[in-house]
Amino acid sequence: MVAGSSNTIADSEFIADNYGNAISIYGGASNAISRTNANSSLGAAINAYYSPLTTISDSAGSSTSAEGIIIIEGAGSAITGSSGTSISKLGIGVMSSPDSTITGSTGTSNTDKGIALAGSQNVVISNSIARNLVSSSNGYGLYITYGSDNVQVINTNVSSNQSSAIYIDGGTGVSVDCQGRSMTGRNLTGTYGIYSNQQGTIVKNCQISNFQHGIFFDEVDYGTIQDTVANTTRAAGVGIYIYGYGNGYGLDDAAHNTITGSTGYSATGYGILLDRGHFTSITDSSGISNSGSGIAIGYSDNVGISSSVASTNTGYAALVIGASSNDTITDSTLIARGTQLGVNAGSGVTIGGNSAFNTISNCRITGKGGSAGALFSQQGSNNTFANNTIDGMGGNYVVKLTVSANGNQFIGNTILNAQISLVKLDSSSTSNLFYWNNFTLPIGSAYAIDDAGNNTWNTTIAGHGEGNIWWEIMDGTVQVLGANHSAGFPSLYYGSSGTGYPYNASANPQAKFLCLAQGCADYAPLTPYHE
Repeated sequence: MVAGSSNTIADSEFIADNYGNAISIYGGASNAISRTNANSSLGAAINAYYSPLTTISDSAGSSTSAEGIIIIEGAGSAITGSSGTSISKLGIGVMSSPDSTITGSTGTSNTDKGIALAGSQNVVISNSIARNLVSSSNGYGLYITYGSDNVQVINTNVSSNQSSAIYIDGGTGVSVDCQGRSMTGRNLTGTYGIYSNQQGTIVKNCQISNFQHGIFFDEVDYGTIQDTVANTTRAAGVGIYIYGYGNGYGLDDAAHNTITGSTGYSATGYGILLDRGHFTSITDSSGISNSGSGIAIGYSDNVGISSSVASTNTGYAALVIGASSNDTITDSTLIARGTQLGVNAGSGVTIGGNSAFNTISNCRITGKGGSAGALFSQQGSNNTFANNTIDGMGGNYVVKLTVSANGNQFIGNTILNAQISLVKLDSSSTSNLFYWNNFTLPIGSAYAIDDAGNNTWNTTIAGHGEGNIWWEIMDGTVQVLGANHSAGFPSLYYGSSGTGYPYNASANPQAKFLCLAQGCADYAPLTPYHE
């Protein structure tokens, strides 16, 4: 045992028998170990206790039953170019030692953690390796626990044989910058590439694969996932998973997280899943699934998605919104690629579970959708869909509202490509508003079917009516004339006369707008023809 300050151990080899540590430094400060090997059966190989500013360089510590290298109460210590190896305990442990560094070093454990930090703030781990080799459900590669705030993990290779690579359950503001490194698991249930339940966690520049969940933010607030790819092929696995238990305002929330420049992929589950992930921002990112949904938003309010992609090959929907309000999706591509009706054709967007006051605008929404359509709303009310291109890929419907999908607004959308009808409103869906939409390329019998008959197909702007663009009016099949120019489309007129005015199948049997209830019509359909 070494006591006191400024001691140096160099170019040596130590072997401990019985319960002793091979090297023990106790008390003092600025002690150094360099180019030294230490081995112990029952004690730690290298143990520095109450010794701040300890430096361990180009050395190796190996223990069967205790830690390879452990520093306790050693603020400002440094482990450089060294290795700590243990069969049953920590490879390298830094406990209650703030402002310490681990550089170019390797922590290896068979059944415990490769590297562990506890009660150690402002630690930097860089260009290192942290790994668990054999087993144990808590045998993480890197473990950051209580009071380890503002830790930085940079360009470090982290792995675990049967558990999670990085597990953070104590320490706000932890930053993991993989700098392009890969983090690969063994495709086991209950494992995470990176798990955190701590505020302000940052994950960036990582390539994560073969865990059940690539990244799991568990009740994390103000976290960031940046320039990262997280893939999973495990059943029900999620690429990027943000989970909260509360309502956006309590202690159990997951709120104000950011996903940017990143991709979450799942073979069978969700590419990106927000479950009570309030105020989440997703930009320039992709959620992709083979047979699940690309992006799912559940019980998550005030979410913003922009310039992103939600995609599924054979799943139910590319984007799912359930029991969520005040979410905004803009300038994004939402695509279900399945082409076989009744087999694998999903919707581009599905909204349900009493989701309300959400806005989807300037998006490309595509999906054959089986009987559901490219955009399917069930119990989704008071939502706004504006300036989107909605393509049904030749499925039965493009837009379908059912089960009290009420009070929604469709404004300025291009709606195309269906076998039966571009829009289908069932008898329970009422008080929906449609204007400035372009109904084009129908394959089947109707542009729109309004079973309820008490939806509105035009509005009033600047004191006059503004309706929709119906292609059979545009090509002159149904005659509608107008005297004054449309506010939204100045090259067109809002209709006010003609044999096909007002526009519905009651006024003109040729009209492909099936709404037979009294008063149900477009009273200001847009037309290129002047009175």
